[in-house]
Amino acid sequence: MNFGTVTFSAIIFLLSALAQASTVFMFGGGSRPQVALQKFVEQAQGQILVITWATGEPEASFAALQSDLIKAGAQQILPSIHEFKSIQDRQDFIEDLKNSKAVFFTGGDQNVALDVIDQQNLRAELQAAYESGKVFAGTSAGTALIPKLAMRGGDPHSLPQTRLGLGLLDYFVDQHFIVRDREPRLRKLVEQGQKWGVGVDEGMCAMVEGQKLTALGPTEVQIFIPKTNGTIDKVRLQNEAHIVMPTR
Repeated sequence: MNFGTVTFSAIIFLLSALAQASTVFMFGGGSRPQVALQKFVEQAQGQILVITWATGEPEASFAALQSDLIKAGAQQILPSIHEFKSIQDRQDFIEDLKNSKAVFFTGGDQNVALDVIDQQNLRAELQAAYESGKVFAGTSAGTALIPKLAMRGGDPHSLPQTRLGLGLLDYFVDQHFIVRDREPRLRKLVEQGQKWGVGVDEGMCAMVEGQKLTALGPTEVQIFIPKTNGTIDKVRLQNEAHIVMPTR
């Protein structure tokens, strides 16, 4: 055995692991499990920037999430700029992002939030914040926008259209999953795109740390895995169960 080769491989593995060390919390909508909120707050360890771009009621959305985060132990919670009316607004947002330890996207319509990201050219800044170690989270539409390809929405029994998402994870994600019977559309997307799929039910959270995805909450997170023979394996994860996902 060549010791030098082993050492080099170990270093490469360590660097790869460090590059994927940031955590993503994907809440499925509805009530948010306390255990997941507490883990999010523990990892945030500082100011949490709440981004309300997806909703038409930013004050109410922020207040509801703020209440949950305070109950979980958070002390520094900042609402993001909701409407960008000047170059200074964008600069102020970048400064708030820089000074925060975590980012939380609220629910609403993921297309509206992604439109803001595109119009203000913020995808690179948000990705860099994640790569630097900031913790990211989303609920409902805020979860839907997280992967590289985000669902636009639509009929749960039809093949959904996708658009460029935030780009933090390289598999498909759907939310309100069991409650709204969204398995058929996620299966269609997994079959067509040949990428893994994650269905997060209401009241659940999928916590992603590197390649490890852990289910947190009272019902299920469901994982759909495309096989080379054309079939799709389905894995049901209940509270605290985990699975190793593909690399980002």
